[in-house]
Amino acid sequence: MSGALLTGVFATKSVNPAGANGLLYGNASLLWAQLVSVLAAAALAVLGSTVILLFLKATIGLRPTEEDEMLGLDWTEHAESAYTLQGAYAVQEATAARVVVAQESIEDRPEPKLVTA
Repeated sequence: MSGALLTGVFATKSVNPAGANGLLYGNASLLWAQLVSVLAAAALAVLGSTVILLFLKATIGLRPTEEDEMLGLDWTEHAESAYTLQGAYAVQEATAARVVVAQESIEDRPEPKLVTA
């Protein structure tokens, strides 16, 4: 955005004879045209993002289920743990416990693989 606006300030025909002079060279209309273009691009981005957001909200939703959040999104989405905060044995026990919980509470998911360090 700043580059597009500053083009309207610093542009000069001495660099690009086919172009136009900018604000510093007496042509405020180029800065105005650049400002309108930046605002149009921003409006298009907002509109497009809103359409995509509303489509996703209507189809798959914007948030995971509460059950997935409680189990941990790393586990429910990828079947893995993101952090090893304790020794390898403790992590294996915690992972094995999550496997049991996930298998009991989440239907239609493939069985997670237990990876040992």
